[in-house]
Amino acid sequence: MTLDYKYWGNLSDEERTKALESENLPEEVIQLYYNRFNLSDDEPTFNLLEELTSPVHSDEALKALYFHLFNRIILSADEALAEVMGEYGINIFMSDISYALEYFTVNNEVMGEYAHHLGREFYFNQDGRSDFPYTFSEFKDKIKADLKNASKYDELLSTFYEVIENMMKRMN
Repeated sequence: MTLDYKYWGNLSDEERTKALESENLPEEVIQLYYNRFNLSDDEPTFNLLEELTSPVHSDEALKALYFHLFNRIILSADEALAEVMGEYGINIFMSDISYALEYFTVNNEVMGEYAHHLGREFYFNQDGRSDFPYTFSEFKDKIKADLKNASKYDELLSTFYEVIENMMKRMN
């Protein structure tokens, strides 16, 4: 399948090298890329997550790198770190909805992790135990508005929402 966007996996070696050598790239991001950053439930990790999920980067290669690294974390997060992934996942997802959805079309595992973490946050948000920025209903409305009712992702979104809803039910 041909993707409409640039992701880390479909960048050329030259584009990847240029991104990794960017003077704007924080040292912690480089350390994470080379598996030399110790992820934990501590301030350095939270600062790194803030950096990775900050507003969309204008440089396509850096955006792809940050998305790639965040996805690596969301796939491996456990225990205390897993508890905060929904709050960071919503940021990176909502910053460019169609970018994330396009990626989900070729990576069900990543989509499932986002859905699980978001479902957990939506569950706690229902009764005020979370500072999550959206209710599940508001989240769906925002996606619909952002996609301007385009049907390209209807099937994918149906599955995504179902996984989120199932996670919310399991939390009961």
